[in-house]
Amino acid sequence: MIEQALYAGSNFVLQIFVAQQNSANAFGAYTIATAIFFLVAICHQTFLIEPVFVFGDGRFSKHTEGYQLHIIRNWTIKFGVLVAIVFTICSGLTWLYGSHQISKCLLAYAFAAPSLLHLWLYRRLMLRRRRSDLAVLSITLYLGITLLLLGSLFLLKISTAEMVVAVSGAGAWITSFVMQNFGVREIGPRNAAAPAQMWAAHYRYGRWSFVSEGVNWAITNIPLLILPLYASLSSVATVRVVSLIFMPLLQIVGVLMMVMLRDLASQRAEVHRRRRANQMRALLLILSAAYALISAWLSPHLTHVLGPSYRVEGWVVVAAGVGVIFLAGSQVSFALLRVFELPRAVFNLNFLALFLMFATWMILQSSHILTIFIAQAVAWAGCFCAGLWIVRRCFNERAID
Repeated sequence: MIEQALYAGSNFVLQIFVAQQNSANAFGAYTIATAIFFLVAICHQTFLIEPVFVFGDGRFSKHTEGYQLHIIRNWTIKFGVLVAIVFTICSGLTWLYGSHQISKCLLAYAFAAPSLLHLWLYRRLMLRRRRSDLAVLSITLYLGITLLLLGSLFLLKISTAEMVVAVSGAGAWITSFVMQNFGVREIGPRNAAAPAQMWAAHYRYGRWSFVSEGVNWAITNIPLLILPLYASLSSVATVRVVSLIFMPLLQIVGVLMMVMLRDLASQRAEVHRRRRANQMRALLLILSAAYALISAWLSPHLTHVLGPSYRVEGWVVVAAGVGVIFLAGSQVSFALLRVFELPRAVFNLNFLALFLMFATWMILQSSHILTIFIAQAVAWAGCFCAGLWIVRRCFNERAID
């Protein structure tokens, strides 16, 4: 959890730095490019990282060393080259379309994305091998190098959004080089053989996982990609700033989610599991409601932190807070459904949220950014209620059995 907290903190600091040092339009362009990067990261997570945790102790357990070595030395390089090509093409297309700020950020990600994804993979492999010390060391080194480079940009007065992206990539490149040479023995011997049918197994596992995670990504990021079609990039920046307000809370919820999964899975009696789930749900709802109230109260002072370019209306923060409350409360249902081994139900809940968001957005038909957060609040409220109903049915069925 320390490793996850350090990574989340570095990501938060990076985005705050970009917002402070750039205009709202530039931060909006950075936000759109980052949203595309997150989609690529989901592909990397579902097709490369998650299957390693599933197959490493399963069908490929007899070839663990060769399996991991092949992943980090071969597949990640091929995937990185593909990602660089895709971002470069997207950068060229957006430049021709006239979105020069977005184009420059996408080109920066063509350099940064491969190294960032490679470092994520290395950290996850270390965690799988129960070398959390190396995982924590790698993210600490990355954070230190990146902060040092950001300080250099600030002193040289070249803290543009695309330069910050490039600096994050440089920090990941340096960290990966140091850690791979320091911890290569933790991956496996250089001559280890790779198991057969690796790609087929990863593809079969990842395709449905990618669709499910992609739906979740769409709920948060599709409005950001659509907004520039009828509003300015500064509107995108405002939406992202509001999301940043709640990022620390969602990061805490993410860490608690991992604890919840382990705790709920360890409960043997269904009555105890149900009681524990209700306690966790109440805790998350109270925590998120308190955070939302404090955020709404402090929102007028946001300009003192990020600058006069970012003025957020109080009602926008309130609407976003309502959505986050229901999103946090839904995590208990997601955890229970994973414990019950019902991944399709998790996908159905996410798809329901996506449908409700677009339906609400179309019904309201407003260009105001408040509409986005109202639509997301309705979406997560529907997901929360549906999750409660599905989980209740599961408990009743298991009680009968």
